[in-house]
Amino acid sequence: MDGWDTMETTHPKTILICLPYAGAGANCFTPLRSHLPEGLQMVEATLPGRGQRYAEPLLKNADDMAADIWKQVSPLLYRPYALLGHSMGGLLAYLLCHKISQAGLPPPVHLFLSGREAPSVPPKEPLEYLLPYQAFKEQLEGYGGIAPEIVQDEDTFAFFEPMIRADFEAVGTWQYHPRPKLDIPVTVLWGTEEDLTEQEARAWQQEFSAEARFEVFEGGHFFIFEQAKAFCSNLKMRIGEKRPLQQRDKYL
Repeated sequence: MDGWDTMETTHPKTILICLPYAGAGANCFTPLRSHLPEGLQMVEATLPGRGQRYAEPLLKNADDMAADIWKQVSPLLYRPYALLGHSMGGLLAYLLCHKISQAGLPPPVHLFLSGREAPSVPPKEPLEYLLPYQAFKEQLEGYGGIAPEIVQDEDTFAFFEPMIRADFEAVGTWQYHPRPKLDIPVTVLWGTEEDLTEQEARAWQQEFSAEARFEVFEGGHFFIFEQAKAFCSNLKMRIGEKRPLQQRDKYL
């Protein structure tokens, strides 16, 4: 299936569809694979301009990104599935859920939104994608929103820089407007050391009629990889629940 990378299991009970963070290449969720429970099939989205889709033009609009993912994922939605969106992927997962709802297709058994403020929260640096090369690189190094292995090596950063800019433009120029509330079990997660406040995370609740669960993990923006074992244990537990309770758990 073009644009997607899968982890096969003999008899998968649930598909875990993963939507990437800004600047992510193909297979960016690989560190989670060895910690996933048996019976869960990981499917990773690959946006144009990366992985097997490297020759395709980069997208610079979040709605276009969500539409691209929708075209590929819709055939999968007749099986039990969960959605995981990290950082930019959280916004894309939110937009995808609205497309799923509008199409009348089955909703995810659970939605995981990690490292992403609610869509109603204005972006802190909406125009940072316009910064000159060196200033853009230093900005990314400063707040830790991009994988360290990308920004710390000059050649690697030069390769990924157009992709990162396109992703930041997509997020920075996206305009929020109120939409119908989603009736989906949802967990919002963030790291103790990242540039995301609890208030910004809790603002996700206004997008859902179901009660959200809010959880914080030790670590920075990439806590899902730093705490991969605990994070995947959380996925397994939440996917097995019918409805999450509204509370805040700590994995410290």
